Amino acid sequence: MGRPLFDGQKSIATLSLEALGKTHEFEDSTLHLRSADTQWERGSTFGPPIEYPEIDQALHSVLRETLENDKVLLSLAPAGIRLALAQDVAREPEETFWQLKSRLSEIRKRREQPVALRLIQGFEKRHGMTFPPELRESLERELVEDSPGHHFRYFGSTEHRSVLEALERQALSLAVNRYLLETKQRGIRLYQRFFPRFYREYAAGMSFLFPHTPNGEYKEKADYGPDIIFKLDHPYTHSNESRNGHTMFPGRMLQHKIIALMIFFHEYAHGIFDQILSRPNQGWHRHEAAYDAVNEGFATLLELLLIDKLVEACIELGLSDRDIRDLKEWKRQHLWSLKKKKDTHTWGTFYFWHKIYKRAGEEGMLRVLHHLDAKYLLSLRFDYQSHRNNLLLGEELISRY
Repeated sequence: MGRPLFDGQKSIATLSLEALGKTHEFEDSTLHLRSADTQWERGSTFGPPIEYPEIDQALHSVLRETLENDKVLLSLAPAGIRLALAQDVAREPEETFWQLKSRLSEIRKRREQPVALRLIQGFEKRHGMTFPPELRESLERELVEDSPGHHFRYFGSTEHRSVLEALERQALSLAVNRYLLETKQRGIRLYQRFFPRFYREYAAGMSFLFPHTPNGEYKEKADYGPDIIFKLDHPYTHSNESRNGHTMFPGRMLQHKIIALMIFFHEYAHGIFDQILSRPNQGWHRHEAAYDAVNEGFATLLELLLIDKLVEACIELGLSDRDIRDLKEWKRQHLWSLKKKKDTHTWGTFYFWHKIYKRAGEEGMLRVLHHLDAKYLLSLRFDYQSHRNNLLLGEELISRY
């Protein structure tokens, strides 16, 4: 029996995320990877900075250790998840904007104070010391106070409402990105194991967006190349990978780890397709061309074939009964969606690649893949209105190979 697919080994645990150099986005803000130029400044809008050497020195010590020690930073990830998923509080009748703002500030402080206290107590325990009561109280206040007048310059940003909020968001970014990077390792392992002749190694970035309807996107970014974007309704981390979440298809919820793996495997296939066809970089509108339909069908069929292979090798890969049920359910939901929508995914899957697969198996798919002409595919418009025309287009393309 080989190494289990979901073995629980945190192989990413020592990987430096700074090597990625990526930006990861929430719907309403931007998170950057940790940077050595993190600064905290006490200031005032109405006058020069005020000096509090003892408090500032203690706060700097707590912040530096939190940012430099992954274990300490990741302990804030659960609070970061609660922060990211927090719902806006509705304004009460006759409540003014400033009253609402003040009430929200108090709600946030009550949520953050226990987290701040645990952070301070953990620092004391690790260093075998205890802050004087007044200094500890000041530290706690500095961590949770609203930032205006106490400017926390975090990666060049002053958008965070408090020092602790910035730390929580950074902890969440670290936790989610580690999980997505491990998902990438799992996906690459499956390509090498089950589709070695299709596999192409290329540098793909990893990004996430949430809260969002679960989905994935492969995108070429001008500044650093291919990027696989995970659109998530909930932050996926090691601690909740077996939790159920919504998929992009109608049907029951599935485990986070299954959703993430299927999203990665599908989106990575788009990059393989582009690599083999040496896709032109300009002068075309991808979503209007047959190129997109053939690309989507290629990724979809590989994804569906993977599920069959995973189920067949379930003992070797250490998959649980629940894992197998979720994989089969993902396939059922995806097939239902393909038949229902009748879009580029449907055409590229059923009327091109699946026909080739039925006639000549994976060997035939591979042969056609290496003979496809990117410029020719880009010259053919996909007709969203005419199912018959698209069927004829599929037969015409297949006949060329």
